[in-house]
Amino acid sequence: MKRQLIYHTHVNTNPSNKIEVCVKTDSTKTKCYLDRVSRDGLSLNCDAETLHKIMPNKTSIAPKDPIALSAVFTLAENIEAKCRVILARRLSKDQFIMDLKFIEINEKAMMHLDNYIEENLRSDVAKKPSNRAENQNSPQLFTSDVYQINKELKVTYSKVA
Repeated sequence: MKRQLIYHTHVNTNPSNKIEVCVKTDSTKTKCYLDRVSRDGLSLNCDAETLHKIMPNKTSIAPKDPIALSAVFTLAENIEAKCRVILARRLSKDQFIMDLKFIEINEKAMMHLDNYIEENLRSDVAKKPSNRAENQNSPQLFTSDVYQINKELKVTYSKVA
């Protein structure tokens, strides 16, 4: 049974296997790397030079002045979509993240995107050990700290797994 995916459920891509995204604006064509993907959009990782090529003479993104672009990337199949930049933020001196929202994407590409997200969500669940029965019977105490508020009142804080 296929689950109903929430539009904003983001799936991180494999950092060791970077997926290249070709970004085309009206004037330029550059390459970024896919950071996260969801049914309604994607996040791209790029450097400062690439960001300035995509958004020349822009210090911020304004809702009334959207930046439209086309993104082409390969998950299992080639996916081409028209997108709008909704957020650009700086991670470090020369590393930026851009969040894009899909404006136009064809049905076949959306089906491939759904399958990719579904496979990644299933693989994440399979990787996690299921020790729920053990944890319910005997919780493990990791740390315990005692804080004294005044002479009469003490509060104990514990982390339980």
